[in-house]
Amino acid sequence: MRNFSYVVIAIATLFVLQTRASAQDLDTPYVAAKLMLGFGGDVDPNSDSVFDAIDNDDDPKLEPSYGVGIAGFNPMGLFALGGQLSLISWGDTHDDTSRSLFFEISALPQLNLALAIVEVFLNVPLGLTVDFADDEAYGPGAKVGTGLGWHLGLMLGARVGLGDLGLLAEVGFIHRSFSHEVEVELTNDTFDVDVELDQAALNIGVYF
Repeated sequence: MRNFSYVVIAIATLFVLQTRASAQDLDTPYVAAKLMLGFGGDVDPNSDSVFDAIDNDDDPKLEPSYGVGIAGFNPMGLFALGGQLSLISWGDTHDDTSRSLFFEISALPQLNLALAIVEVFLNVPLGLTVDFADDEAYGPGAKVGTGLGWHLGLMLGARVGLGDLGLLAEVGFIHRSFSHEVEVELTNDTFDVDVELDQAALNIGVYF
């Protein structure tokens, strides 16, 4: 019986040591590659063009968005500071409208809690949004400038270490706001289009 107790104590000690080692791995800087998905949401365009003077409550819906991102983090106990570059394709439900492309640079302040080999975290992506839209996105015969704006989100996630690599997943909400200058080629008139997007977000990936 005494020998059995020694075996149990030895196994428990090894488990604790392995857990501590895994938890320490969560405190080291890491880089993450992500598949970034978006679902649902509305498009709220507002224009200073006289053609849009009549209020339209029938705002288009967002189609699912998809893209990739690369992020880096430096954990510091309960907090971490990171940054992220991402490229995301998005579109709305208007007929004959091609998809647009977001390029985003984000700061990622993060609050995290390590639980053995799993870390639960909450981060707030905040930064610059650059939107590349097709010229037909705002009507035929239009020339659309590059859209500039910002984004703000709230993401709840978890990551688990698996040796040299780990898995992570995040779910939350992203708000984007940006503005395009649109030129009508036939009349040379220009006007601004301000766009706001709200969408649920899901990111999955690996870190190393």
